[in-house]
Amino acid sequence: MTTIFTLSTTGNYTDLCPICWDRLKPTQKNPVAYHLIGNAQHSFHFLCLEETIKTSLHNKSTACCLLCNSRAIVKMEQIDSRNPLQNPTPAVREATNHLNERLEENALMALKTNQQEIVGEFLQRRTISDKMRGQLIICALENNYLAILPILLASGNISENDRYEAFLIAATEGAFSVFLALHQALHSSEEELLLTFCRAAGKGKIGFVFDMLNHPQLKIPEKTIYWSMVYAAENGHLSMFLTLLNKMGSIPTEYFHEAFIRALSNGHLSPLLRLLEINFSLPPERRLPISEADYGKLIHLALAQNNPNAIESLLQYGNISQEDLNLAIVEAAKKNYSHVVTILLHKGNITREIRSRAVLAAAKGDDVEIVKNLLQSGDILDEARFASLVFATKNGNLAIVDELIVKGQMTKANRGFLVEVALDQDHFHILPSLLRNGDIPIRHRAKAISQAVQKGHYQTAEVLSLKPALITLAVGFAFSQIYSYYFSEDI
Repeated sequence: MTTIFTLSTTGNYTDLCPICWDRLKPTQKNPVAYHLIGNAQHSFHFLCLEETIKTSLHNKSTACCLLCNSRAIVKMEQIDSRNPLQNPTPAVREATNHLNERLEENALMALKTNQQEIVGEFLQRRTISDKMRGQLIICALENNYLAILPILLASGNISENDRYEAFLIAATEGAFSVFLALHQALHSSEEELLLTFCRAAGKGKIGFVFDMLNHPQLKIPEKTIYWSMVYAAENGHLSMFLTLLNKMGSIPTEYFHEAFIRALSNGHLSPLLRLLEINFSLPPERRLPISEADYGKLIHLALAQNNPNAIESLLQYGNISQEDLNLAIVEAAKKNYSHVVTILLHKGNITREIRSRAVLAAAKGDDVEIVKNLLQSGDILDEARFASLVFATKNGNLAIVDELIVKGQMTKANRGFLVEVALDQDHFHILPSLLRNGDIPIRHRAKAISQAVQKGHYQTAEVLSLKPALITLAVGFAFSQIYSYYFSEDI
């Protein structure tokens, strides 16, 4: 079947356009197109044809709008370059070029809707630009439309940028067979080959990397493999990094440093720990020096990622600055990492203020072990002790209360406030400890006795009571319950 398009911007036609059913009168902006299918010829407005092509492909239509019993592909045929118009005007040339562009755009639209068969027929009938071929190949790769790929690759070349993009998509998806087809059809350069390998390694595509390394026609230089280790570490792909490390046996200093810096910048802890392990296993004269600042970043990274085991490992390899040590102790106390706090305490001396902040954090988190360790290392500020007691009392943690009460002094008012907190939370078991080393204001004692009796905590009431002043203290605090308890026949 032969399909020919010709355009004209001259003439005065009385025929009707079979698409819009309007008069066929060509203008510079809307020439008349002649569509020849076999022995049948149709004339219609150029813009009507454009819109019909677009609509037919969008709706996956297979019938010609002119009822020629042809597939929609006939609307995407080339303008007949063998019989061009004699002396075409600039407007005709512009319209012709525009139609060519629209036909290619519609081919791309057809592929995006997975009409691979239609696009295949289209490619067999006409030549397309390298730019459009590249776009079609990228579209096919991105959507995994692989049936059309051989036809696209056989139809011509694509731009350098599209070549790079195609190889990178294959590497990103880990599709080695697709990459091999691209490599054989496009005759990939060494640069494209190495870029693809590094991309696959950076994406953690171990199978793809193995296939490239083992393929007899693909030669991967050592330098590329080392850079691939850097990209694997940078993107946190520990398995990929170890795979390449096992193949190479070691990693040169310059690549080690680059991998370390990039992994640290991106917060990938697993490769960093492996790199430090490698570094630490070397003789001292060959080890890459890691600064205190970098160790500090590693510690904070491990804390942020809730990885106490990593922190313990990191602290074996180096020291951190005093500033980082202070921040790390407080953060470890917040996260209830008791063993980490113990290790950090042995790394340096912390100030009273930092110890106070850490004790407060541990008291909030109900961690008596951390509180003990911190208090054993030194004293804390009085206001921090009181604030920590408030949290411990509110949480009903008698062990922490005992630790803090024994090692500090407190005003009657503050002690009374803590009694109020314990009563509000029904933590009557805390009261004896709060009162062991000091008294509280009368009103707090009276309220405590009243609530203890009301809730049946008679032993606590006994500890709190002062019988000679009982009636005076009990005014306004459930007098009847207290009176009946203390002056009953059972007492």
